[in-house]
Amino acid sequence: MIFRNKFKLLFLPLLFFLQSFGQINYKTVDHPDRYRLDLPKVWNKHKLIEAITDILPQTIDELKDRDFCTDGKAAYYVHLFMDSLTVNNVQTSLPVEIGSIPHYTFSFDYSFYSALVITDSLEKPVSMLQLISGDETMTYSKQFSLRPQNVVYRYITIYDQRGRAVGRRMVQEAGAINNYVPKISASSVLTEDFLLNICEKKIFEIRKLLKKINSD
Repeated sequence: MIFRNKFKLLFLPLLFFLQSFGQINYKTVDHPDRYRLDLPKVWNKHKLIEAITDILPQTIDELKDRDFCTDGKAAYYVHLFMDSLTVNNVQTSLPVEIGSIPHYTFSFDYSFYSALVITDSLEKPVSMLQLISGDETMTYSKQFSLRPQNVVYRYITIYDQRGRAVGRRMVQEAGAINNYVPKISASSVLTEDFLLNICEKKIFEIRKLLKKINSD
């Protein structure tokens, strides 16, 4: 028997212009020849920034031959956009005993849309690089174990050689019943960090593909 559920989560047109590397400071020097990365703070990693700034000038005409910056006013801005998170086929299997410990499998299908959106200095969108298509279905599956539930114990009296009661000890009277279905949800898995990690992997995949195309 498998427990199933279906539901849909929408990142309410979640212009997921996530927390950027820093707030825009209009007192700093303008960069009319550059584009600014306004991306999640957790993406402030050298290799990732290197990958992003490698693929953008190759795929976005407005950014061709431009250098980048992470603060101040610039000619263009790069934001991360994520939307339309959908989850289907949520399943938690009944336990399968491996040894004496029950193991469960939790799985679901999900999809969402993600893109790097390029805006001009007035924050008007001018172009975009799609990272994840909303039509692309991905599957999450994880096996985990829980100790048997509802074990029944009782106390028995311990006697010495003369038949006198000298104490008690607890013994198992009934075996464990492995009918417990753990409570777990897709929303506890599909966190912001989880989705950002998928987008990050896609960026490196795009960079690898561009390198292959350029070397052919």
